[in-house]
Amino acid sequence: MIYVWALEQKNSRRGWDEGHAQDVFVPWVLSRQYSKSNGSTAKEGSKDHRQASKDALEVKTLANDTPQETNAEASKEIVYQRYYHLYRKGELEADVVSAGGYVLESGYEKDNWWAICGQLQRAMTT
Repeated sequence: MIYVWALEQKNSRRGWDEGHAQDVFVPWVLSRQYSKSNGSTAKEGSKDHRQASKDALEVKTLANDTPQETNAEASKEIVYQRYYHLYRKGELEADVVSAGGYVLESGYEKDNWWAICGQLQRAMTT
């Protein structure tokens, strides 16, 4: 089973839909207490933490691989940009087939496309 993010998310908080870029960077917020620098951080649920999380929800289509500080500096959060390819309807199934597989079942659930797939067996020649 494979789950991928769908491009068609116009009713979600992200608001992606047809016409948006399919290759995006999505922020991932890391609390400093879990980073290697192990500095102090805002408590989970605090005003600073909520603001940093809110600030980090903005999706960027261009970013570098280096971590960025959020604009809520007091929160002591580190933001990494994760690459995602957003799949259009039918694209996941096409990728499975082009990779030599077959699709048993597929669908859409909670802003994701999913597919249950298998690998085609090659005929043995003697």
